[in-house]
Amino acid sequence: MKQNPDITIFVLNWNGAEDTIECLTSLQNLEYDNYSVVVIDNNSDDNSNKRIKEKFPKQAIVELPQNYGYAGGNNSGFKNVIDKETKYVLFLNNDTTVDKKFLNKLVDGINKFGSDVILSPKIYYQNDPGRIWFAGATINLYTGNISHLGIREKDNKIYLDDQKADYVSGCCMLLTSKLFRELNGFDESFGMYSEDVDLCLRAEKLNIQCYMIANSHIYHKVSASLGGNLSLSKNTKKLKSLFKLIYKHKGIPAVFSAAIFLLIIVPIKLSRILFRSNNTERYAKNN
Repeated sequence: MKQNPDITIFVLNWNGAEDTIECLTSLQNLEYDNYSVVVIDNNSDDNSNKRIKEKFPKQAIVELPQNYGYAGGNNSGFKNVIDKETKYVLFLNNDTTVDKKFLNKLVDGINKFGSDVILSPKIYYQNDPGRIWFAGATINLYTGNISHLGIREKDNKIYLDDQKADYVSGCCMLLTSKLFRELNGFDESFGMYSEDVDLCLRAEKLNIQCYMIANSHIYHKVSASLGGNLSLSKNTKKLKSLFKLIYKHKGIPAVFSAAIFLLIIVPIKLSRILFRSNNTERYAKNN
């Protein structure tokens, strides 16, 4: 009988012991038979490691000397523990829980599309499990439009099939350890956001395709409401990373093109968000 390929799952933690423990608990229920889990701790100061070890005494934890962020943390964890014999690596946000068959279904995706791919499951909102957060993605660097397909939609027949994607979310991505080495991991010069998009764009230059595997499911602790989009700090960081991404892959002309487009479209989007948010509040008060 053919053995399933070895997969190492990296779960990055920073001051998120409760989420990480919930994530690890769901991973213990996987039906897949050839995987290991490594927690990478980004120098937490909330006793995360102690709390995780109390719940999972045998859990492997890479303790980093400082907070290196998403890119640096995952890169450091990979370099610290990865075995050359490990075929695949999977990077998983700690604020997720997983379906017990999600790894089996991702491996089915490998069998379907080949090993030279980057795969993601379909990702749902954890607080609204039938509502999609990620079901594929599109990129247009000339307009600055980087979007999840299906976001906030109730799951439906449009998203029943596997989808080729312009990128897959760093919330959960599977690829070979060989490819991750060839790409030199995530680009740590991105302070926050866009590291996953950048990785996929660099992989595309090596003729590596990305796919969302529709029957592989995980659940992400992000708000399905629109209010979270109004965080000035968050959106400023996203915008900075976006322009860095555009400049890196398309140069100055694309930066100017995207800037002009965003100056037109962002006010429209903000007005829609405010309108929907106000309507949601009115509905809540009336009910």
